[in-house]
Amino acid sequence: MKRPQIIGLAAALCLSVTITAAAIPHGPHPAISQGPIQRATGPQYPNPNLTPGVADPSITEAVVTSPNFTTRNFRDVPDSEKKADAKEYGVDWSQHSLYEFDHFISIEIGGSNDIKNLWPEPLHLNVNGFDEGAKTKDRIEDVLGRLVHVGTISLVEAQQEITTDWVAAYKQRIGPLPRFGS
Repeated sequence: MKRPQIIGLAAALCLSVTITAAAIPHGPHPAISQGPIQRATGPQYPNPNLTPGVADPSITEAVVTSPNFTTRNFRDVPDSEKKADAKEYGVDWSQHSLYEFDHFISIEIGGSNDIKNLWPEPLHLNVNGFDEGAKTKDRIEDVLGRLVHVGTISLVEAQQEITTDWVAAYKQRIGPLPRFGS
């Protein structure tokens, strides 16, 4: 199936994902891959040993395509879990306002509140003059969520795009990354 490129759609999306959230792991959650996948690396990606990405089995394709779907019904990460996550990543809690405690696989595309799906992502991150921080990642999460909602791509495809290389997914589906500081 040919996937249409979404140019400018993300500019219309103003949703800012704010993690207010909780969940001590509730038992095993499915990993999103059915085998080893090559993941991009760099400061804009979480440590794969700490945050491999975990899907929530209760957030199915039928759930996210429902007209009444809202992430508020699933978002639940307490400050205690955010603090534990910050500590694992070596982020001083006094600096936590510079980060979004992000779901690597966003709830919009079936992500879990499990600590193995959370990481302290800088709100803005200068990578070669481009902003590859949380605010930029939020835009591709929104686009992928909308594409799943309308049936253009599957939930698993969206999860694989975000965990394999969200920057490449952004460039393919939205266009050039924003310049840092713009």
